[in-house]
Amino acid sequence: MLGFLILLETEEDRTSFEDMYKKTYLQLIYIARSILMNQPDAEEIVHDVYVRMAENFTLYRGRSLYEMTGLGIIMTRNLSLNRLRFKIRHRECSFEQYEYIFGQEDTTLEDIIKEETLEELKAALMKLKQKERDILALRYYYKFSYKQIGKVFDMRDKTVEVRLRRIKRKLQKIMGEQV
Repeated sequence: MLGFLILLETEEDRTSFEDMYKKTYLQLIYIARSILMNQPDAEEIVHDVYVRMAENFTLYRGRSLYEMTGLGIIMTRNLSLNRLRFKIRHRECSFEQYEYIFGQEDTTLEDIIKEETLEELKAALMKLKQKERDILALRYYYKFSYKQIGKVFDMRDKTVEVRLRRIKRKLQKIMGEQV
């Protein structure tokens, strides 16, 4: 962690960054590991996230822990997915990762139906803008409140609520077109 602190200008920034690091590290590792299925890669991704955050910390100065956590989650997810795409393209995935990505051979009819519904949802989500997907993820996957999401995206909590409603309607419309 000392490497991150060297990149920061003031003692206040160092203290703030260290506090954020201690409170978010395990959560970011969990996210990266759930995508990459590999502890060393997950640690490397999270390290890269903290380096990027430290290098640009002047832009984030004064933001709350929730905002920084949201930013860290989004950065970790994006970097992990980029790494996974690279590994798939260059055939560097282990058998477990392929199994995780493409599913197992022995599936029941119920599993296939669940998988098809999940695939339809994934396809519909990919038709949304990145910011819309991030708002959905923070709300429903990471259980952020409207206020916390508002702080991450610099919006009022009422605006977040309205946006979520619109995003869900848009998602329903896309899902309806697919079926």
